[in-house]
Amino acid sequence: MKQKEKDLRELIEKLNEKNSNNTLKDEKISKLESTIQAIREDQIRQEKEKEKLNENIKYWKTKAQGYEQEKNFLQ
Repeated sequence: MKQKEKDLRELIEKLNEKNSNNTLKDEKISKLESTIQAIREDQIRQEKEKEKLNENIKYWKTKAQGYEQEKNFLQ
Protein backbone atom coordinates (compact mmCIF):
# COMPACT_ATOMS: atom_id res chain seq x y z
CA MET A 1 0.00 0.00 0.00
CA LYS A 2 2.81 2.39 0.88
CA GLN A 3 4.54 1.65 -2.41
CA LYS A 4 1.39 2.60 -4.32
CA GLU A 5 1.14 5.86 -2.40
CA LYS A 6 4.78 6.60 -3.12
CA ASP A 7 4.28 5.84 -6.83
CA LEU A 8 1.19 8.01 -6.90
CA ARG A 9 3.03 10.91 -5.24
CA GLU A 10 5.87 10.57 -7.72
CA LEU A 11 3.41 10.68 -10.58
CA ILE A 12 1.78 13.77 -9.12
CA GLU A 13 5.17 15.45 -8.78
CA LYS A 14 6.02 14.61 -12.38
CA LEU A 15 2.73 16.03 -13.56
CA ASN A 16 3.34 19.19 -11.57
CA GLU A 17 6.77 19.54 -13.16
CA LYS A 18 5.28 19.10 -16.62
CA ASN A 19 2.62 21.68 -15.86
CA SER A 20 5.21 24.15 -14.63
CA ASN A 21 7.06 23.67 -17.91
CA ASN A 22 3.81 24.29 -19.74
CA THR A 23 3.33 27.58 -17.95
CA LEU A 24 6.84 28.60 -18.94
CA LYS A 25 6.07 27.64 -22.53
CA ASP A 26 2.79 29.58 -22.37
CA GLU A 27 4.61 32.64 -21.06
CA LYS A 28 7.18 32.36 -23.84
CA ILE A 29 4.43 31.97 -26.43
CA SER A 30 2.57 35.02 -25.15
CA LYS A 31 5.79 37.07 -25.19
CA LEU A 32 6.45 36.00 -28.77
CA GLU A 33 2.88 36.83 -29.77
CA SER A 34 3.18 40.30 -28.25
CA THR A 35 6.48 40.78 -30.08
CA ILE A 36 4.84 39.77 -33.36
CA GLN A 37 1.98 42.19 -32.71
CA ALA A 38 4.44 45.02 -32.01
CA ILE A 39 6.31 44.25 -35.24
CA ARG A 40 3.05 44.26 -37.22
CA GLU A 41 2.01 47.60 -35.71
CA ASP A 42 5.42 49.05 -36.53
CA GLN A 43 5.13 47.75 -40.09
CA ILE A 44 1.73 49.42 -40.49
CA ARG A 45 3.12 52.69 -39.11
CA GLN A 46 6.07 52.57 -41.48
CA GLU A 47 3.80 51.80 -44.42
CA LYS A 48 1.66 54.87 -43.66
CA GLU A 49 4.78 57.00 -43.30
CA LYS A 50 6.06 55.69 -46.65
CA GLU A 51 2.77 56.63 -48.33
CA LYS A 52 2.97 60.16 -46.91
CA LEU A 53 6.56 60.51 -48.13
CA ASN A 54 5.60 59.25 -51.60
CA GLU A 55 2.80 61.84 -51.74
CA ASN A 56 5.30 64.49 -50.70
CA ILE A 57 7.68 63.37 -53.45
CA LYS A 58 4.92 63.58 -56.07
CA TYR A 59 3.98 67.06 -54.89
CA TRP A 60 7.54 68.36 -55.09
CA LYS A 61 8.18 66.67 -58.44
CA THR A 62 5.16 68.34 -60.02
CA LYS A 63 6.14 71.65 -58.45
CA ALA A 64 9.69 71.28 -59.83
CA GLN A 65 8.33 70.39 -63.28
CA GLY A 66 6.12 73.48 -63.18
CA TYR A 67 9.08 75.69 -62.34
CA GLU A 68 11.14 74.02 -65.06
CA GLN A 69 8.41 74.65 -67.63
CA GLU A 70 8.09 78.26 -66.50
CA LYS A 71 11.87 78.70 -66.73
CA ASN A 72 11.94 77.22 -70.24
CA PHE A 73 9.04 79.44 -71.30
CA LEU A 74 10.76 82.57 -70.03
CA GLN A 75 14.00 81.82 -71.87
